[in-house]
Amino acid sequence: ALLETRGAQDAALLWRNRALEGLHAALGSDHPETTGAAENFADLLMELRRHEEAIVLYRWAHEGRAQWRGSSPEDIGASAGRLARVLQAKGRYVEAEELQRGQVELLARDRGPDSREVLEAKARLGDLARASGRYEDAEALHRCAAQAFEAQLGPA
Repeated sequence: ALLETRGAQDAALLWRNRALEGLHAALGSDHPETTGAAENFADLLMELRRHEEAIVLYRWAHEGRAQWRGSSPEDIGASAGRLARVLQAKGRYVEAEELQRGQVELLARDRGPDSREVLEAKARLGDLARASGRYEDAEALHRCAAQAFEAQLGPA
């Protein structure tokens, strides 16, 4: 049964890779269909615990989304967030924080500094600070996000 499962995984990887190569050839590396396929392939690699390969694809997808003229700030921010979470899980906090800060800035320009998306991104930035041992920074970021949420929603 294990070999059958392994065979199915290998087949899935092969088909995802072929699909991604076809989209890349037909549409280009920054087309939304191509970047979406790259993220789907990266998701599969993550499930298989092939994190470094997934990081390469998430990064490619993020850079493609950032270059595509029609990409929304929300899409670009979401791709940055996915990549940042994987980098954080691998202990690559500096890279993850750079992406997360970029997501906060992008969303703040698009949605406003006190939008729900910005506050959630700030909270994730606080999670990154905590994970890297910067507890005072983490507390300040979490407090800022919590106070803004409370101002919008009322006290809990």
